Formats: sequence, C-alpha cells, structure tokens
Amino acid sequence: MYSPGTYGRRRWRSKGRERNIIASLLSVVVIILLCTSLSQPRWFSLKGGGCDHSYIALYDFFYIGSFEYRSDIEKSTIDTIYHTMDETMNNCVTSQVVILLRLMIAFLLLATLASALAFCLDIIGSTHVVLRILRRNAVGSIHTVVFCVTVIGLSYLSATLMQQQQEATKQIRISKAEVKFDVGFYMVTAAGAVGILATAANLFRRYAHNADTSNHQLLEDFDGLETFSIGYPSRVEVSPIEIMPPPPPYTP
Repeated sequence: MYSPGTYGRRRWRSKGRERNIIASLLSVVVIILLCTSLSQPRWFSLKGGGCDHSYIALYDFFYIGSFEYRSDIEKSTIDTIYHTMDETMNNCVTSQVVILLRLMIAFLLLATLASALAFCLDIIGSTHVVLRILRRNAVGSIHTVVFCVTVIGLSYLSATLMQQQQEATKQIRISKAEVKFDVGFYMVTAAGAVGILATAANLFRRYAHNADTSNHQLLEDFDGLETFSIGYPSRVEVSPIEIMPPPPPYTP
C-alpha cells in the first residue's frame, strides 16, 4: 500500500546526499595522470654524461635490482652498473638514487589511493558524520597534493645526485653533463595542480545549515507516524464530511 511517509523518507534520502560531481571528476583526472606517470618511460633525460641511457623511467625500479662495480684502470674510474629485471644501466644511478626513486614510487601509489578515496567520498556523498567531515574538509585531495609535492622534491634531489654522477663519469671532460625532468615529472606536477582544484571544489562549496537537516529529519519522522494511523483512509480526495460519524436517527 502506498504510504506518504515512505515516499517522504525516500525523497529525503535521495536529497540528503552531498555528492560533489565536479570534485569527483577532478579526482578521476588526478588518478589518470598519476597512473600514466608511473608507466611513462621518460622521467629524467640524461645527456653528456657516462650513462648509456638517454632516459630514466620509474617502472625499472619496481623490482629489486643489483649493483656491480667495475674498475677501469686506464681511466682510473669505477663504473657503477645497475642490473634491473630487463636491462642494465651503466653509470646511470647510484644506490642513493635507487632508494629515492623507490620512495617516489611509494608516494605516487599513496597519492593514487588518496585520490581514489576522495573520489569515493565525493561520488557517494554520504551524510555520515565521519564521512561528511572527511569530504567537506577534502582530506583525500589534500593528502594527494602533499604526496605529489613530496614526489617533486624527491625528483629534484634525485636529479641532483644523477647530475653529480654524470659529471664524474663523462667521457669528455670539457663537455657538459645535463639531467633534465621529462614527461613523467610534469604529469605529477599537473596531477598536483588538479588536486588543488579538487580541494578547492570541496572547501569552498556551500552546504545547507545543520538546522535544515534536523528539520527534514523531524518532518520525516512525522510522515512516518502517518503510516501507523488507524482508520485513516488512504485516498487523499476523501472529504472530511465523509469520515464524520452519521447523525443519530430522527425522532418526532
């Protein structure tokens, strides 16, 4: 049987959610940029040094590799060789650089998880107290931005150490060794910028006052009481005169 209380309750549940479509779409863009940066083969570009690779990617350091050191008597130098699962890098990275690159991978994964959390909170729009606080204060997006900034800082430190290694191992002493950021780095930078927009989309959104929520809840409870009314007809077009008791019989 149709019940006005049930209809009011369903309508309030559908309206009571606080979905943020704009912030959720921005979170999707952040996730795409972060995942693409992890699979990007060009993170650092190297030129003029002793490295036999023109580009360094992060996915080469997902797995545990091994170092090998060979001394060159003629040049009075020691070559640092790093063996990955698929290839060998000669004078490209050091043990400190490898640690930094793996930290970058870890923070990128954390940023992806934080952005996925922000997306779920924005698309579901639950009004539960804890979830509402996390969403309105953009906790997921803020952590995403912090992790992206951390990756940018680690990238700068890694590039500095690689620059020093390239200067020490370059073949021609008068040449200039260069280590520059490439596509993967700029993708993370773009992801951090979009994460700031997602944060603003939550922090600067205006929500209804809590008193309005309480009033709606009281109206919902009142509608629910109508379901348990006894003797109240379900037809809304019934006149009040029709539900009045009949008059007593006429006596002369």
